[in-house]
Amino acid sequence: MTQLRKRLIGELKLRGCSDRTIESYVGHVYRLAKHYAKSPDALGVEQIREYLRYLTLERKLAPNSVNVAFNAIVFLYRDVLGWDMEGRLENLKRPRIRQKLPQFYSQREMYRIIRYGCAGSPRHELFVMGAYAAGLRISEACSLRWRDVEWDRRMLRVDGGKGGKDRYLPLSPKWAERLRPRWETGGRRPEWAIFASRGGPSGKAVTANTARRYYDQALERSGVARKGSVHSLRHSYATHQLERGVDINTLRVLMGHESIRTTMVYLHVAKTRIGKTGTPLEGICEEFGEEGSGS
Repeated sequence: MTQLRKRLIGELKLRGCSDRTIESYVGHVYRLAKHYAKSPDALGVEQIREYLRYLTLERKLAPNSVNVAFNAIVFLYRDVLGWDMEGRLENLKRPRIRQKLPQFYSQREMYRIIRYGCAGSPRHELFVMGAYAAGLRISEACSLRWRDVEWDRRMLRVDGGKGGKDRYLPLSPKWAERLRPRWETGGRRPEWAIFASRGGPSGKAVTANTARRYYDQALERSGVARKGSVHSLRHSYATHQLERGVDINTLRVLMGHESIRTTMVYLHVAKTRIGKTGTPLEGICEEFGEEGSGS
């Protein structure tokens, strides 16, 4: 491992970045160096700009992918190599990213995924119910330990969420009904993962790929036509909480969002917010009745 890579990894760890983020940033910096067959500290701004154009125009990567590469490269030169932003990186422009609405399921679809998709598979049911009931990211769900369940307080602790932030969430009574017998009869230890791997050492957490497989198989068996990713469970949680009347600031805390702007995207999809607005057509029909008919 080169000294520059060690410095990059060290700076990312100091900022509390996840292993997945570190792997992604290191990979993008490696590909930049490989593209020019030079160490990144020997490159100039024009070469960096040309590389980003190459990713967009020749490799035709999606804007989101180019943006991650942009973030990794800027972090390297600004925070690791100590480049002065003024006059060097300030003219590097981020690719424009299309703002997509979150993919979520209706409450009826979520019921079908849990009721029919998870039928006969307690492990699948436990994961899908838990991830949806608490609005967890997949990494947060896989990292849950038995010690994070506070039965008496009816709370669930998310230890080290995105950005290294902890938070508390209400413990779903329905999920707790499924969970408690496993805790009381399974000889489990507080430090063991709730979603434990079958093949590995006792209490070792399942991988994200295994958790995705739980969800994918449940979705396929449910017969629900819309096919979202496992993150759709989290999007569904946020949307349904707004539809139940949870205010946007409380939802921000529950979701573990740093900025309220991230949470506000769910206002665009919550039925109670959008559906109640109606349309202007009904308004003019009520106001003027048959006056305008035939014209």
